[in-house]
Amino acid sequence: MASKKTQYVLIPSGGLVVPEDNRQQIQFFQALQKTFSSATKVQSLSTQTGMLPIKVVDSIGESKAKLIECAPDDLPALRASHPSVRILPVVYFQRAVMRYEVGSRIGGAVARAKAKVAAKPSATTISIVSSKDGKPVANAMVVAFTDFANRVGAQGKTDTRGQVALALGGSSKKIERPLRVSRFELLAESAEQHRP
Repeated sequence: MASKKTQYVLIPSGGLVVPEDNRQQIQFFQALQKTFSSATKVQSLSTQTGMLPIKVVDSIGESKAKLIECAPDDLPALRASHPSVRILPVVYFQRAVMRYEVGSRIGGAVARAKAKVAAKPSATTISIVSSKDGKPVANAMVVAFTDFANRVGAQGKTDTRGQVALALGGSSKKIERPLRVSRFELLAESAEQHRP
């Protein structure tokens, strides 16, 4: 049963570049480089268990690290044929992001509700626009604190016009800490106060 192809990084034994005194490794990495430069990008390696198909996805140089794709079941044969080559799995990480949430709304209600804040006479409307082209940004989470230490404030998502109405407890309440949303900036001049 053939297993799903997985990506691995082949690294020479001495770092990212093959040591000049290791002729076998130099020949192996040069052969992989030729395969990478070819139209098919697939090389069949002769191993003790038979022919092993390896696809060379990317390369940083003739005698340097290679990104390959092969079945996980084929790794023991590859390691046996080239014991001095390090084979590392490709691992993808997500950026660590600290997301602040309002702990309690002004007036005491719990603010973990995901519902949109309805525009009220004392609501503050904030507009989020792209810093690149000035167009409104829809579905951006906006969190504004009037008391950051106690997590008091309001949060909500912008509508199709890039606006969100936050009930901050009065039109003269000072926002202690407006937070940036991803790649978009909260533009102070686009924040508007709505009064009855």
